Amino acid sequence: MTTLELVTTRQRCHKDFRRTMDWFQSKFVRNVMQAASGTAAANLLMLAALPLLSRIYSPSEFGVFAVYMAASIILSGMACAKYELAIPIPKGDWQAWHTLRLSMLVSVIVPTIVLIVVLAWQPESLARLGNWLYLLPIGILLDASSRAFSFWLTRKGEFAWLACGRLIQVVAVIAIQIFYGLVFSGCEGLVFGFLGGGLMLFLFNGWKVRATRPMTDPQPCDYRRLALNYQQYPRYLMLAHSGATFGSSLPVFFFGYYFGESIAGLFAVAMRVIDRPVQLVGQAVFQVFYPEASRQYAQQGHCLQLFTRTTRVLSYFGLGLLLLMLTAAPWGARRLLGLSLIHISEPTRHI
Repeated sequence: MTTLELVTTRQRCHKDFRRTMDWFQSKFVRNVMQAASGTAAANLLMLAALPLLSRIYSPSEFGVFAVYMAASIILSGMACAKYELAIPIPKGDWQAWHTLRLSMLVSVIVPTIVLIVVLAWQPESLARLGNWLYLLPIGILLDASSRAFSFWLTRKGEFAWLACGRLIQVVAVIAIQIFYGLVFSGCEGLVFGFLGGGLMLFLFNGWKVRATRPMTDPQPCDYRRLALNYQQYPRYLMLAHSGATFGSSLPVFFFGYYFGESIAGLFAVAMRVIDRPVQLVGQAVFQVFYPEASRQYAQQGHCLQLFTRTTRVLSYFGLGLLLLMLTAAPWGARRLLGLSLIHISEPTRHI
């Protein structure tokens, strides 16, 4: 290599390093860190409470709750028909506000259908919940509404508020689940905690959404026209996202049906531990990346540079997490969760 080529290579490396450092010091990364702070605290609380919850509730109770939560997450992801994804896109706040209201109107349809289905038929895997299964539509509505609220607050740059809301939700979930498990008994305590946390998040984010709404409405909105303008979201994204969520939840249904509720519960607890670091970074990056990418695409016609750098960083994080899990999972499962103390007594079904 000649001296000129060596100098050119050094200059190129120095320029790439400066660009990388500028990216880490950018507003995008600061917002990600701000959004991740609350999620990190919430995840640490969940991990700290998990050993206690695994001793208060049996694996079969975790299995019933895992099926309930999987059904709730799948259906709540469909409830808004993915119109909530369009909230950060409009240039004006009033167009975005009308999109939020459209999402809220559409979100009533799925819980209503679920209520009718539950009144006519109750799945065997959720029979232990009894009449508490009728709370499933309420949980779906709360989760879908909170999801729409979060996209409005993301548009307004309220990342610190979203982090606090996540922390409040987790504290409510843990407090209710532990209190009910110690005073009473039954898998419905896990469901009550899940619903209580969802209600707290709905009220907390709903207050901020009301405080940041536009103050004057220039004209009434034609929701039918607005729905047609963003029809690509329910047409394409709803099926894709629902399929991905169902695919990630499919092992819970599979283990519960063929191997019993205890195995499904143990699997759900293990996935709960593994998902926490992924959610910590993934949700924080998504909350900041989506509106920023939308703005860059509207201004420049592309967001290639932001996409490339974000994907590279997430890939490195995912690889490091994989290596950590492969190394620490056998040791952590016994000491953190106390799985060796749990007795599995339910028979398995024959395939």
